[in-house]
Amino acid sequence: MDCYIDIYTLNDFHGALFAEGDEPGISRLGNFLLLKRREATTVILSAGDMFQGTAVSSLCHGDVVVDAMNYIGFDAMTIGNHEFDWGIENLRRLTDGDTANNEAGFPILGANIIYKETGEPVEWARPYAVIERQDIKIGIIGVLGADLTNDILGSIIAEYEFIDPLPVIKKHSRFLRGELGCQVVIVVAHADTTPINGKIAFLPAEEKVDAIVNGHTHNYYAGETPGIGGVMIPYIQSGNNGKYIGHIRLYYDRAKQKVIDVDCENIPANLACRDESEEINALLSSYQDLIDIAKAEIAIAGVDIDRQRAASWVAEIIKKHADADLGVINIGGIRDAAFPITKGEPVTYGRVFRMTPFENKIVTVELKGDQLREIIARPAAGKLVFSSNFDAASGLLEGKKLKAGEYYLTATVDFVLEAPVYQMLAGRKIDYSDIKLRDLLVGKIAASASRNNGFWQT
Repeated sequence: MDCYIDIYTLNDFHGALFAEGDEPGISRLGNFLLLKRREATTVILSAGDMFQGTAVSSLCHGDVVVDAMNYIGFDAMTIGNHEFDWGIENLRRLTDGDTANNEAGFPILGANIIYKETGEPVEWARPYAVIERQDIKIGIIGVLGADLTNDILGSIIAEYEFIDPLPVIKKHSRFLRGELGCQVVIVVAHADTTPINGKIAFLPAEEKVDAIVNGHTHNYYAGETPGIGGVMIPYIQSGNNGKYIGHIRLYYDRAKQKVIDVDCENIPANLACRDESEEINALLSSYQDLIDIAKAEIAIAGVDIDRQRAASWVAEIIKKHADADLGVINIGGIRDAAFPITKGEPVTYGRVFRMTPFENKIVTVELKGDQLREIIARPAAGKLVFSSNFDAASGLLEGKKLKAGEYYLTATVDFVLEAPVYQMLAGRKIDYSDIKLRDLLVGKIAASASRNNGFWQT
């Protein structure tokens, strides 16, 4: 064994810029990574979903996170499904070479994203990156889970497809090793690749992958799976919002020209990241106008509010706003990071943004009774929350059975409407509004506060 390579990873950071609870914030994370960056062995990678999730980051479409990543010196980032939330043009501008509109100073990867019509890879994401550490050539392949198109607004992803990542990984690993002379290959997948980790581990020498970095599911794990020749293949996912930093060490034997041993761990960031970076703090201060918007207080919580209570309230608000027969929201559209909200606690714009960070807009659609019954019979219906007048378990609306041929005005958001798993687009009289769900909720919270001496009552 002659040397080693240290790989540090973040996934699903979701714009968690500031320290809060078990989230250390980008200044402390950055300081830790900057110290590691001084070492010749260090590689810094992201498995995606870095930008969207908080007010400050979202209001600038991720620029503040990109600035921090550029300063820290990330080596590559795989696109996550939430990088699509602001449309393809936002991804294009980060990779178009124009520094005037901000530019990612690191490769943005997505090897298995193709145009449906032509089957060609997209031009705004690279399939791989190549770097060198310790005179070792390292290839980094970025992929997304093939099913993640279901987690993106249908109208945004309509022209694109995420193809099976395994053949893509095999193809590019073979090219990186055979044509470009890479001695180490890393896969960074915005997907919980557990189903294919074993297949990746047993790829032949010419397609071999030495380490797997996962994202998307916000899970926390660090493990090893047996590979060809008895060398273990490390795989890791490090929670979300910067709570953990993934660390993989690959021990490389120059004589044998291969990795011969590995270590793998998740580092608790609140324990490891004690100090802030003055330079990153200065960078953050340049976004002070957005920070002030996020800190603006809307109301005081009048009751304890958890995620389920908030989702039920949102479904009710959507129904009333649209004067619909029923309202429905996906539980995934109400983010766990915003909760709990404790009675007497200030509710800021930033907190509401964390609760509903997406750009989803209010829509209505008329669905027949039998269509609604089909929707609630699907396994995916378990992820839906309905207004209080509709009991999904019994299929009763206002205590009465749905009539098969009768139409019911249903209020929801565009993401749910366009999601293939619900097939609501089969309804009639679809009406897209320009009203963002988040803006509607901010207005309703403020209105509640004005009626209730400053308190938000759900």
